Amino acid sequence: MRKTSIILYENNNLFIVVKPWTRTEHQAFLKGLEAVGKGKWKRISKDFVVTKTPTQVASHAQKHFNYRRGAYNNKNRTSVFDMKLVSFHFFSSLYH
Repeated sequence: MRKTSIILYENNNLFIVVKPWTRTEHQAFLKGLEAVGKGKWKRISKDFVVTKTPTQVASHAQKHFNYRRGAYNNKNRTSVFDMKLVSFHFFSSLYH
């Protein structure tokens, strides 16, 4: 079962609370995007960001590309989209 949301019931009403993307999930998204390319949301969801559905990955991708394009110019807040993909070799060289 995917851990993408919390379902709450109150007075016979259904509330779905979606968890925001973590840095780890965004990093996995970037790796998947680099590995399989744009538009392969189902594969990125299945092989890289297993905690999100293909629809959630597609939505995140749309926001990611809008952010990169400059659609969100509010620089008062940091965002998960500010992250860049860092090579594993960079981290391994720190410990050798």
